[in-house]
Amino acid sequence: MTAKKLELNKKSIWVLISQIFSVFLFSVVIVPKFIDAQQQESISVQSEVEDNKVAQLSIIPEKANISIGRNSQIQILVHPERKPINAVGVHIKYPPDMLEVMEIDTSSSFCTLFPEKEINNHLGRVDISCGLPSPGFNQHIGIVANLVIKAKRTGIANISFSSRSQVLANDGFGTNILKSSHGSVFNLTESPITVTPQPTEVEGSKSNDIRRLPIAIRATHHPSQLDWYQANSAEFTWSAPEDATSYTYLIDDQVDTIPDPTLLLDSNSPSYSDLEDGIWYFHLAAIYAEGTGPVSHYKIQIDTSPPENLRITKAEDINKNEHLIEFTAEDTTSGISRYEITDGSQEPVSAASPATLYKNELQSNKITITAYDNAGNSSMIEYEIPGEESDTIIDALAEIVRSIIKFFQNL
Repeated sequence: MTAKKLELNKKSIWVLISQIFSVFLFSVVIVPKFIDAQQQESISVQSEVEDNKVAQLSIIPEKANISIGRNSQIQILVHPERKPINAVGVHIKYPPDMLEVMEIDTSSSFCTLFPEKEINNHLGRVDISCGLPSPGFNQHIGIVANLVIKAKRTGIANISFSSRSQVLANDGFGTNILKSSHGSVFNLTESPITVTPQPTEVEGSKSNDIRRLPIAIRATHHPSQLDWYQANSAEFTWSAPEDATSYTYLIDDQVDTIPDPTLLLDSNSPSYSDLEDGIWYFHLAAIYAEGTGPVSHYKIQIDTSPPENLRITKAEDINKNEHLIEFTAEDTTSGISRYEITDGSQEPVSAASPATLYKNELQSNKITITAYDNAGNSSMIEYEIPGEESDTIIDALAEIVRSIIKFFQNL
């Protein structure tokens, strides 16, 4: 009877152990992997949505001096990065006690339909909604509109885009692909300095309202004025106005240079090579029979050098499985954009310092840390995690086995 009872007890114990092990296996192995798969799918979808946001809105000039009482012109640009778009909603804010918007000029806009063009100088707001039929607009940069503004009093005035602004893709769903927007800062002064030349009246025109507009400049190797590029040669092109007789232009490191109107050039695709790292500005004006047109300015940003001094600043074990590292790098030109960590032959993953490495999840105890700057240049270092890798699941199972052995030893 006692032996039979002992046998039943052993069977019960083994059933209990089997159930405990099943629960352990389900909770420690299966559930985390299922949750991780769901999280990875969610991250993948979110990443895909974020990757589609490539467009930018900007205002040029980025900064300038404006004299009180005089009209100046600013240009609203969209940068879709060649992703087809068919609608833009621009909502601009400005201090109404300092600036007044006199006019919205859409004659050079890529849009053909304008359901909304409103100026509210009481609230300090400009609202422009525009679009065009499919297949839409798919260039690097496009003019949305030109605004004629007037300074009312001295001070620093900021013109910015509100969060309601949108750039809609020509994808059949109207997906908002606006990634970022960049406004302008103006120094309103009593002095007669005006670095944003005004459109000039065309003599002999049919209407006194017809005025010259700045030429829209395109840069072959630097399609966005907001981004940094590795290319240290630049080529500029533009659509030649029908009645322009010649041009005057130059490139330098000043934001508001006025090119010499007596230096006449015929080419409308000038190029420059071996430019140094940094920010450059191309300045262009067309020459007409009645005089010099308004000056256009185009900014390019060059960085050919990789990040420097990439290093590990701290490394320590948090526990048996977790290892903490801190790292940093320097880039004085375009700045550090991001870091990536590569585990053996695995795909690199985005990382930020400090980063926690889980030893049981690593393919190798050697990882590579890569630093990228805003122009896409990179530098990397290798790091070897000290100590042996551990496997928490195996450790846990070993602990269960030891407990089982100890249990039977005590029977």
